[in-house]
Amino acid sequence: MKSSSKYEVVIKKLLAQKMEINELNRMANNEQLYRFHQSLKSESLCIEQLNRMEFSVINGFIVFANTKIQYKLQPIVCVKLGEEQFAEKDDRQLMARLNFKRAVTKIIVKLQAYKFNLYILRT
Repeated sequence: MKSSSKYEVVIKKLLAQKMEINELNRMANNEQLYRFHQSLKSESLCIEQLNRMEFSVINGFIVFANTKIQYKLQPIVCVKLGEEQFAEKDDRQLMARLNFKRAVTKIIVKLQAYKFNLYILRT
């Protein structure tokens, strides 16, 4: 009797894992994978939400694509360029530092655009 319940538990676990793998594959093929990175119960922000923002930076202003509303870009003082701004492609260490600082700057600009977009939607 005990062994039959153990077998039943093992079979249920294997079936659940197989169904979960099939569902994940289906979602990945339908490009619905962004849902895994969103915590629906919290106000946390994910990179997918920032990437969905449609805006461009023109002459120091954030311009939203759908409404053409302009917002002055706040100066980014937390990322300072040092010697890496003069880096050449063969200097790997300086180029890596430069690419990292550029990526951080892009994320900060996206955060500014997101915050202003929330402000627009509230008013």
